[in-house]
Amino acid sequence: TTCATYTNTTPVAIPDGLGANTQGAAVSSVINVPATGNISDVNVSLNVSHTYPNDLVLQLVHPNTTTFVNVWNRACGSNDNFNVTLSDGSPAFTCVANMTGTYAPSSPLSAFNNLAANGNWTLYAADFYNTDTGTLNSWGIEVCTAVVQLNNDTYNLDGFVVYPNPNNGI
Repeated sequence: TTCATYTNTTPVAIPDGLGANTQGAAVSSVINVPATGNISDVNVSLNVSHTYPNDLVLQLVHPNTTTFVNVWNRACGSNDNFNVTLSDGSPAFTCVANMTGTYAPSSPLSAFNNLAANGNWTLYAADFYNTDTGTLNSWGIEVCTAVVQLNNDTYNLDGFVVYPNPNNGI
């Protein structure tokens, strides 16, 4: 497995919700992942300044535009601001003001496993209550892909030839 991390540090203002439990305008931020191969693991980092983060839904959309995960789904009450890494198998949010650390996402990131890694990944953010606004300060995605090992017997290389023969080690 090989892993690479990609980040977007351009701040994005998150507009206010339209009322009680009424979604405001959704905003988005994109990261292009050039890595090829099929995904074996995905982790997401989020740096968000927002009063009452329980108003927020943050959704990560795969480049195929049909696979998505709500990585933050109205969590943590009035504990303002968070700078966290989301990774499957990690503990649940501790929900304190200015929360940091590694936690499980609201929905499993394993939904992306075995999909192609490359392309434009989009993070959407929406506020679901009025009187609170905030900013997606930055976010990142770590994408791990499986590396093919040619020394695996399951490849059954019949008729494999090295040219020129002898090749003198070159």
